[in-house]
Amino acid sequence: MFGQRPWFAQWVKSPFQFFAFSGSAWLFFHYARLPGWEGYAAALVAAAALGGLVHVAVSFLFTVSFSRRRDIHLPPLLRNVILGGTYLIILVVALKASVPGFSLSPLLLASGVLSLVLGLALQDVLSNLIAGITISVERPLRKDDWVTIGDKHGKVAEITWRTTKLLTRQLDYVVIPNRKVAESELLNHSYPVPLHGERVDVGLPYSTLPTIAEEALLEAASQVQGVLSNPGPSVVLRGFGDSSVDYGLCVCVEDYDNLGGILSDLRKEIFYSLRRYGVTFPFPTRTLQVYPGPPAPAGWKESYRHRLHALEGARSGEFFPLAEEPVRLGRGEESCEIDLRDLAISKEHARISCQDGEYFLEDLASRHGTFVNGKKAERAKLGSGDEIRIGESRLRFEKIELG
Repeated sequence: MFGQRPWFAQWVKSPFQFFAFSGSAWLFFHYARLPGWEGYAAALVAAAALGGLVHVAVSFLFTVSFSRRRDIHLPPLLRNVILGGTYLIILVVALKASVPGFSLSPLLLASGVLSLVLGLALQDVLSNLIAGITISVERPLRKDDWVTIGDKHGKVAEITWRTTKLLTRQLDYVVIPNRKVAESELLNHSYPVPLHGERVDVGLPYSTLPTIAEEALLEAASQVQGVLSNPGPSVVLRGFGDSSVDYGLCVCVEDYDNLGGILSDLRKEIFYSLRRYGVTFPFPTRTLQVYPGPPAPAGWKESYRHRLHALEGARSGEFFPLAEEPVRLGRGEESCEIDLRDLAISKEHARISCQDGEYFLEDLASRHGTFVNGKKAERAKLGSGDEIRIGESRLRFEKIELG
């Protein structure tokens, strides 16, 4: 009989444990000869008997009446809470009735202090326990439901007194404290009905008529196993993009476990259906306009391929062409080819020369130094975009391609 109905063994196991515990306690009180041992022994035996009967009754209620006859699967946490509270009440009533002079006042005082200490020490544990009881009573999610809790998505594997465990599509377990479950937004994809809607976005060229697009997409949806015909699929025109007309194919499914496979098959059928209708997927179109740079100043010679662009200082905004001949930078038109008009720099501050097509900057023992890209330099090779700092002047070395 136990092999055929293993649940019956679970019913009678706990009552036997009650009686074994009470019998051991009775023998202990009997041989210890403690004062009033008869009352305590009688209370334990009575509590064990009532507790065993309550355990059988609650187990019958949860296993047969709810689960088998009404197909209501209540979580084990709710049953354990009911049994625990009932056992405590039975034990207190049995002690009060069997032991003369038994008072609950010291017990209540001690339990109150203990509850305060435990409440402060186990605040998170108790909050998770209370949240677990709330979840068990309200049942916003059940085992095997597909849910989204906050940013976590998965299938409910187990709901315990402290945590809720999810199994993701990557076969990873996510353990979420019940307090987080109660506080977070919960999206249940399986309850109260398994019906679930999805939308697949498709961009089609402007040359395709909306009627042709709708016909091709609906034909693709009708070929996919798992897409429901009632309610049937529909097509919506979502907007007009830069290079495509954006459509949405809306479908309903019931097999959420296989949602990824259904959507994959649907996209494949969309591809083949559009091919049969002669519709191609558009590609983004971009027009690039290349800016040639500022025009060459008046008097610019064909041999000039580089220049200095004054970004800051007294000559800001001006351009200074560079040829193969060396040029000096400083103050005073008589002493240098490029006059920066800065009294704080040397008369002949620096020199730029060309060697084998490469330009070099050389400091001419100036008082305050010459800087290239923020670093002091005695001699430096110049590249396009390099910045030169001389006193208050900042210049950029540029290469010019003349058309």
